Formats: sequence, structure tokens, C-alpha cells
Amino acid sequence: MRHALLFSLLCAGVFACSKRPATGNEPGGPAGGGLSYGDSILYLKSASYTVRPNTGAGQYSAFPDNLLIDPATGTITVTNIGKANESQTGIRYRIRYQPASGPADSTYIVLGGINYLDRIYNFAQHDTLMRPLYNASLGRLLPPGAYGIQPDARLAIDPATGVINLKECMRRGMFDLPVENGEWEEVTVRYKTRDGSNEVTNSIDVAIYYYDSMADIPSNVSVAMRAHQAQILGVAQTPIPPTTGPIDTDLPDNLSLTKPRPPCIIVIPH
Repeated sequence: MRHALLFSLLCAGVFACSKRPATGNEPGGPAGGGLSYGDSILYLKSASYTVRPNTGAGQYSAFPDNLLIDPATGTITVTNIGKANESQTGIRYRIRYQPASGPADSTYIVLGGINYLDRIYNFAQHDTLMRPLYNASLGRLLPPGAYGIQPDARLAIDPATGVINLKECMRRGMFDLPVENGEWEEVTVRYKTRDGSNEVTNSIDVAIYYYDSMADIPSNVSVAMRAHQAQILGVAQTPIPPTTGPIDTDLPDNLSLTKPRPPCIIVIPH
């Protein structure tokens, strides 16, 4: 049965809808060239704010392109909109700057927060734990915070680490029984971290899909997942193989090939 999943993560809870030539620094490395925003990690605050680069007017762009950046001045607005729109936290962005004259330059910034990567979880291979990464790096330890205060009984999340046990979620009834092949749930996870954000509520949208087997995964879903992976800079990821399942036209309306959110999490039970 395709239905709306509503559960609470943290104080704010979780809301879900469901279906049945340039030079510059390397990701995570020191700044190169002249372009800089001062800090390489920008955190949410209690209100939206802007950060200007140390360079002048020109042409600015960001990759991925879902960053609130002024194309003429390079000014970044730090905020969190969600639902795959601009300024998704937990993402590393490459900023490119082309002045009116002279060579292009580039740099990287991260909007602080957690992310879950697109991935296929096969329970038959004992692959059941969905782990977050922090500040766009697999090597960074998750700071203390609130990653699961008062969760819905169907959500098995570790409040200290943000790790979600997908198999336990299924056992608890994340999807109605009997589960339909191709069913999905989209959830908004809200959390707080003790870091530069000073525990301001942050969020990430996640789409979770259920398929009976690899052969059932629609070709357009695996295409979207690989497009998302290409936009996650500086992070080694588990490859998503092409799939041959029939195209599904009833997917989340915010699923996009040009934006890295929402990450697609596929559950295969056997």
C-alpha cells in the first residue's frame, strides 16, 4: 500500500510523503588561486546570512548547481530550503570564478551537515546499516548531537550516530504489509549537531525504495542514482550498476538528474 509515512526525528520531527581551463584547490584541500570565502565550511545559523568572496565582480557558478550564489558577485546565501532545492547542507560545492580579464579560478566550500549517499542495500548480503557522512567527508567523525529524539516506532535510528538500521525499519513496519514491489517513502530527517551551527535544526530529505530484486529496479531510478553520485565531490562511493527494470513514472516529484538530493536508498530484501 502506497501511503504517507509520518514519523518524528529530533524535536522538530520528520515529515514524509510516499508512493504506493580553471585552477583551484582539491576537495577538502587547501585553497588554491586567489578565490576564497574565508572558511571552507559554512554552517547554518539561526537566520539566513550571506558570505562574500575575496574577489571582485565577474561570472560565478557552482557545481552542483543547487547553491544559492549570486552569479555576478559570488555572494553565497547560507540557508537550508530542503526538498532538493537550493543550499543543501552536507554537500561540497565547487565554486568557479571568471573575472572580466585574466584566468579563471575556483575553490571548494562545504555547507556543514550530514548526508546519506545513494546506495543499494541487499539484505541477503547482510548490508542493512545506512550510515551518514559528516561535512562531505567519510573521514570526519560525527559530532555529538541529536540524531533521533522521539523517533517513530517504525524508525530504527541510533540517536548518537544517525545510523539507520533498514532491516529493523522493515520489521517495524516502515512499509505496510504486504509490501508492494516499487513502493517508496520520502522522509525529511531533522537533526542538531554541536558544531559551528550551534545546534540549529538542520535537515536532509531521503527517498527510500523497496524492490523485490535487482531486476525490478527501474532503469530511470539507477540513472538518477548515478547522476547523484557524480555530484558528490571528493567522496568514494559504492558503484550503482545500470538496471533494466521498466521505467517508473510515479517517483518523487523532486527527484532530479541535475541536483544531488534527495539521495535514493534502495532496499532489496533477498
